[in-house]
Amino acid sequence: RHGYIKNYEANRDGGAGIRTFRGVTLQNMVVVNNYCHGSRSRGGGLYMDGLNSTIFNSFLLHNMVDGDESYGGGAYMIVGTGYNMAVANNYSNIAGGGLFIESATFYNNTVAFNKANGSVAGVGNGSGIFQYADGNARLSKLLLYNCIFYGNVRSGNNTNYQITSNTTGTFEKAHNCYVAGSIYR
Repeated sequence: RHGYIKNYEANRDGGAGIRTFRGVTLQNMVVVNNYCHGSRSRGGGLYMDGLNSTIFNSFLLHNMVDGDESYGGGAYMIVGTGYNMAVANNYSNIAGGGLFIESATFYNNTVAFNKANGSVAGVGNGSGIFQYADGNARLSKLLLYNCIFYGNVRSGNNTNYQITSNTTGTFEKAHNCYVAGSIYR
C-alpha cells in the first residue's frame, strides 16, 4: 500500500516491479521503469496470480518485457481485479503492450500509448490488452467497465487491435468503454 516501485529488473518469469500471489491488495502504487527480460518474460511492472487479488488507484508506466515469451509490458494478470488505474507507455516484444490477462475484471481504467510488436497464434497482439485463454477456456473471462483504450500501437503493417482475445466467448463486450481502434475476439 502506498508504494513507489522504480527501476527494478528481472531475468525470468515476471513481475520485475511487483510479483504477487493469492489474496493481495495493492493500493496507491506507482510502478514505473521496470524491465523483465529473458525466457518467460511476463509482466514488466506487475505479475499478479491468485484469487481475490486487486490493484487500484495505481499507475503502471514505462515498464517493459522483452524475450522469448514476452507478455504484458505493464502487467501480466492470471487472475485479478483492477480499477482506477492508468496503464500507459509500456512495451511488450510480443503481446499485451499494456496488459496480458487470463481472467480479470477492470473498472474505470485508462490504457493508453502502449506498444506490442508480435502476435499470439496469428490473432493479433492486443497492444492495449491481450486476453489469453487456454484450449478449454474454463477459467478465462475478461470484463471491462468504464475504461478508455487510446493510442496503443503495434509496429509493422499488421492490423492494430486495442483489445484482443484469442478465444471466442471469454471476452464479454466492453461496457460503457471508449475504444479508439479495433477489438478482436
